[in-house]
Amino acid sequence: MEIFNLEEQPLHAIKFIYNIRVRYPGIFVTIFTSTRNVYILQLLRSFEYINIVSKYERLSELQRAVNLCWSKMTFYSEYIIDIMIDVPIPDTLNDMEIEILIKLANYTSKHEIAKSIKKSYHSIFYYIRKINSKLRLRTKNEHNQLINALNTNPLKNNKWMGLDKTGSIT
Repeated sequence: MEIFNLEEQPLHAIKFIYNIRVRYPGIFVTIFTSTRNVYILQLLRSFEYINIVSKYERLSELQRAVNLCWSKMTFYSEYIIDIMIDVPIPDTLNDMEIEILIKLANYTSKHEIAKSIKKSYHSIFYYIRKINSKLRLRTKNEHNQLINALNTNPLKNNKWMGLDKTGSIT
């Protein structure tokens, strides 16, 4: 198991994955990532036998990735429990990645794992919808109008009152 930060060390991570692909051509590599860099994700998708577990993947892709983790050709399917016991949790893994590894070790179904990934990363939209309903915003246009009104609100800008940044009168 190797830990790389794709945002800070994309070249090291891609070199490592490439070397794994050359040395062990039949083994699937599972990548847990939360990178927003579309180019890195596209490059990773171009490799054969790569599973990407990311908040930016579609639910069907997440299900496929989790399903392949149980394949007999994968590293995780046989050794995941040993990894969870013997390897200390690295600081670079976030709670979501640890949760996925624990669920794999506990033989949780692929659909449930994929749903929990999607739910954890996208729960913010629940709160946005809740706020919109309280403000009685039904369309994206109404939402944009409210944001524009807040951005152009003269109370947000102290210059119109003759106040500087500290709040004192100029």
